[in-house]
Amino acid sequence: MKITSVQTIVVNVPLSVPFSSSVGTRAATTRTVVRIRTDEGLEGLGETFRGRPTAAIIQTLTPDLIGVDPLDIETMLAKHHMVPFFYGYVGFAALAGIEMACWDLLGKVAGRPLAVLLGGYYRREIPVSGLVFKKPSHRGFRGKDLARALAEDGKALVAEQGVKVIKLKGSHDPEQDVLNMEALQEVFGGAVRLRVDPNAAWRVADTLRLLPRLQALTMDYLEDPVEGLDAMARVRREARMPLATNMCVVKPDDVPAALRLGAVDVILADVHKWGGIHPTRKLAGACEMLGLDMSMHSGSELGISTAAHLHVAAATRVINHAMDTTLTLQMGDVVNEPLTKVVGGVLPAPGGPGLGVTIDEDALARASAANERDGDSVA
Repeated sequence: MKITSVQTIVVNVPLSVPFSSSVGTRAATTRTVVRIRTDEGLEGLGETFRGRPTAAIIQTLTPDLIGVDPLDIETMLAKHHMVPFFYGYVGFAALAGIEMACWDLLGKVAGRPLAVLLGGYYRREIPVSGLVFKKPSHRGFRGKDLARALAEDGKALVAEQGVKVIKLKGSHDPEQDVLNMEALQEVFGGAVRLRVDPNAAWRVADTLRLLPRLQALTMDYLEDPVEGLDAMARVRREARMPLATNMCVVKPDDVPAALRLGAVDVILADVHKWGGIHPTRKLAGACEMLGLDMSMHSGSELGISTAAHLHVAAATRVINHAMDTTLTLQMGDVVNEPLTKVVGGVLPAPGGPGLGVTIDEDALARASAANERDGDSVA
């Protein structure tokens, strides 16, 4: 089998409500869809992030991919291992989109789901977290008023989706964030585990001062409160709860440094950020060997990438925290198979060959036109 074409389509899909974090606010998610076709008439699907810059890198790599056997995934990754050195975060994303499409092809050739190719279904249903964040309807709210409003949102998520974990997107105001967490605790009384993720927007001194209040809550983990491994290690020495990250452990050589410093307990994997499904599985092996926990980060994936994350989570024993997902916020998708219905706090692992999803051509065309009209949404 040989690759005959590599196509990238950059898409925008609107969100049901603008999503806000300490990084900014956006009303849509931008993703890059990858379609690899072969001389045997098969097509592999991939998806990755960062829109037009990622698509440009994939297009640069395309001449080297034509004529290559897409099933030789390790060889392909080795040949292009310097791409992240030159392009950084977006370089990992470009490789991930290509590699995901190759895994989809491998599953279609074998006639088996990706999870089976990764070792089989360790679990058929993947627990997911519910996401709480400040919305336009909360404009003007602060203090206890904002905390009560966010707690009501969390209560609604638990009632609608049955999630057992609630994640609060934090802000540059740690006092308000902790107040919001305390309101969530008051609503659930310990029946739901809590996370807060300010995307490293808190100062170390503020985090240490507020730790006793956070430690009084039913915490699942504290995610990236501060920036960098050294700062995370300072917090971890005082914290009586796990610390998680998808910001300071983002490549293989970060793992031993994090272990030496005692900086983190949970690494939040992301096939796009780590350069593919195969590197993510290598990370899982390292975590298991080193005694670290692992879960899956969400970067506003659509259905193709969500399917990939569900397959990885289904086949990976060391993933023992609920997976993050923002798919339930999207107003639409580019695949025919809906993956957005969370029931009992879980999403099922797809069961079809490869990733188990197919393209909705009309939806893809609409989403592509939206990106051409509006440009990338990257906040």
